[in-house]
Amino acid sequence: TTERIMVDDFIWTGYSSGGNIPPSITNITHTPSSGITSITSVSVSADVTDSDGTVEGVELHWGTISGSLGTTIAMSNSVGDTYITDSNIPAQIDGTTVYYEVYAIDDDADETSSSEHSYTVVDPVTTPLPYTQTFDADLDDCLAFSVAGGTKNWIWDNMGGSTDGHAYMNGYAGSNPEEDWLILPGINLNDYSNEIMQFYTFYEYGNDDADNYLKLFYSNDYAGVGDPTAATWTELSFIKAGTWGAWQPSYIVDLSAISGINVYVGFKYYSTAAPRSWRVDDISIFEGSIVDVTFQVNMAEQMVSGDGVHIAGSFDPWWNPAGIEMLDGDDDEIYTATLSLYSGIEYQFKYVNGNAWGLDEVVPAECRADGTSNRFEIVGTSSYSLDPVCFASCENCGVLSFFDITFRVDMKNETVLGG
Repeated sequence: TTERIMVDDFIWTGYSSGGNIPPSITNITHTPSSGITSITSVSVSADVTDSDGTVEGVELHWGTISGSLGTTIAMSNSVGDTYITDSNIPAQIDGTTVYYEVYAIDDDADETSSSEHSYTVVDPVTTPLPYTQTFDADLDDCLAFSVAGGTKNWIWDNMGGSTDGHAYMNGYAGSNPEEDWLILPGINLNDYSNEIMQFYTFYEYGNDDADNYLKLFYSNDYAGVGDPTAATWTELSFIKAGTWGAWQPSYIVDLSAISGINVYVGFKYYSTAAPRSWRVDDISIFEGSIVDVTFQVNMAEQMVSGDGVHIAGSFDPWWNPAGIEMLDGDDDEIYTATLSLYSGIEYQFKYVNGNAWGLDEVVPAECRADGTSNRFEIVGTSSYSLDPVCFASCENCGVLSFFDITFRVDMKNETVLGG
């Protein structure tokens, strides 16, 4: 006879292959994690476990060619499941990329190797003065470092070819907060005097406030590589772009009071909920030549304020309407002030009949700096005096101007006597 066996409702409750499970390798890190230079040796650690036995050995395999990791360093258990290299990977020359993996074997001789990891050796960059950075093709010798926000950082850009190259940072669609630094090469300022800095900025979108900004700092103790937040930074004032989509000169950033053999200057970008995009270009740092310039304003047509006459501008103290008083030493109603300024630099300024904004002059359009309401002067190479001008005028007060005038009369219907 024919018989059938029917089986139903299987439940799988377990399985044993009879084989061994190899070791597991996780949490691989190298120390230091950043700022690795040509004098830095590096240790590696990892967590190694074996679920069905014991870990018999752990090694680091490393080399300077990806896929060719021919040098071995033993790793020993330090605490818990963590193993660390018995000796460090030796220091490598600047620009070298080191590749490494962690290898483990258990008591059943089953082996595991991690994926390949790497780090690159980068030495600090320094520069003499004068220093110029125009970002023609890339960020060149400037270091971009992201402190917060893993997907955004300073990059090179040229607006699709519509502008020259420049440094660009935009925190839009990034992290909140976003903190990214663009750091210039180190400078031995002890070798120079009267150092000044100039550059241009450009912005679009977002806000400029306590939570979204571009600021300029310098440090005497930054290592030149790695995380800048480990160093001490001091803020430097500058004029930022004030109009959407327009490049703005910073005017003078005075570095002359800063000393140190390795001084780093860096732009700090920070954004939260309202990111603004910032562009930086045409950075220059150089030694300035100081000359004395005497400014003169004629107050003959004004009732002079009891608070005096002042000059305010893009010099120290920065745009302070009460900072520099002008004096009339010979009672000719011409007030003067002599300032020590840098040769070849454009300064903007206004005269103030008093010591507060609102009492400053309205400068005629024909003697304003382009795009501003200010007077301007490009300082010459030796000390000199500007010609006096009348307050709120481009010319001096009470000066007679002489012109040649030709008078004509038609005498055809008249008898000219003696003619």
